[in-house]
Amino acid sequence: DPQPEPVTSLVNRALLKTGTPRAFMSLYYALLDTETGSLSYVCAGHPYPLLRRAGGEILELGSAALPHGMRVDLVLHEETVDME
Repeated sequence: DPQPEPVTSLVNRALLKTGTPRAFMSLYYALLDTETGSLSYVCAGHPYPLLRRAGGEILELGSAALPHGMRVDLVLHEETVDME
């Protein structure tokens, strides 16, 4: 399943299993549906990318979350934006 939430959850579990207590990783993972222009994404401890609309509006694409490898119960929120 290439959707952002399952992929990033798998990465977090793998890092917790194989890494040291000091191992962590920021991650931004996005999946673009080229037919609809819908961008689904998850941000985990990474600076938010910016989306600049044709009219000049600038959007931050992300929400607060800890980096991967810091917690077993890491809560990630998949979000979606229409790229227009």
